[in-house]
Amino acid sequence: MVANEVQAENALYGEYGAVSVLPPGATIILSSTVSPAYVSQLERRLHSRAIEFWACQLTTVIMGIEFL
Repeated sequence: MVANEVQAENALYGEYGAVSVLPPGATIILSSTVSPAYVSQLERRLHSRAIEFWACQLTTVIMGIEFL
């Protein structure tokens, strides 16, 4: 898991990015803090390569209080 858009972009499309070696039909699950605009843009880019994309928000529960 990466922390933000810069790290996500590097992990997916950087010098050793995963997208270049993923076959059509692969799935990427992103659980990072990124903007809705980045999610939309990334989804379009991945779908153009027939790669499934899921943006999944993580939550933390501390002493019964849920933080989103």
